[in-house]
Amino acid sequence: MKNNKIRFGYHDFLNSKPLIYPLLTGRVNHSFELISDTPARLADMLKHGEIDMGIIPSIEYARGNGSYLLIPHISISSEGYVYTVLLVGMKKFEDIKVVAVDSGSRTSVVLLRLIFRDRLGREPEMISMEPDLKKMLDRADAGLIIGDNAFKVDRSRFNIYDLGKEWYNLTATPFVHAVLAVRQGVGLRNEPELLWRAKEIGLSMIDEIAAEEGERLGITPDICRDYLRNNISYDLGSKELDSLRHFYSMSKGYSIIEDDVKIRFFT
Repeated sequence: MKNNKIRFGYHDFLNSKPLIYPLLTGRVNHSFELISDTPARLADMLKHGEIDMGIIPSIEYARGNGSYLLIPHISISSEGYVYTVLLVGMKKFEDIKVVAVDSGSRTSVVLLRLIFRDRLGREPEMISMEPDLKKMLDRADAGLIIGDNAFKVDRSRFNIYDLGKEWYNLTATPFVHAVLAVRQGVGLRNEPELLWRAKEIGLSMIDEIAAEEGERLGITPDICRDYLRNNISYDLGSKELDSLRHFYSMSKGYSIIEDDVKIRFFT
């Protein structure tokens, strides 16, 4: 590890900010080397040892083959509408045959496959693309848009399927979009406590985060505030863990992942 610092990877979507804002602004003193990238890239970096811990798509924990441990009590989850994982197009769900998916997405692509399998007994053809909705819809029946790009979607023009809500309709459970994972063998000391403290402080700073992020994203602070308070949860409790296990079980049942997944925590 460079300078013996823990290399902590995070993504810059609005939904991560209550977890990382206190670290970025110095509200919580820490010695992390903070590294920002897309969720998909962070998963690859963790796999290849380029970071020591990171906020990664939840499906990538399952694909880690036991190489990772989860930091307890932290996730990026939703219960019902998530607002920022959207299937967008002009056709009805049952008529969609081809989907352009955000090339930065991992978990949401698997979630989409599971929903199609459950509802229609089939999967659409998927094309990986940059998240430009116009270009996506030029090539496909619908586009999978995740993260901050979802705030740009004109919801009055399209058929919109919120995948957080679709999962809740299917399972009556939350959906765990991302987890905080550390590679096996990384020597943590008080880092988990710092991260729990950052989460606590970040959740108390929603108004400040909403004002700053609203300006960055070109949306109102009210939209940011409502999203962070009512669409996103940062817990990893019994409900979230039950849902995560169900997600992994379904993924294995449909041969999306090969092995059973045992959830292990850093202690």
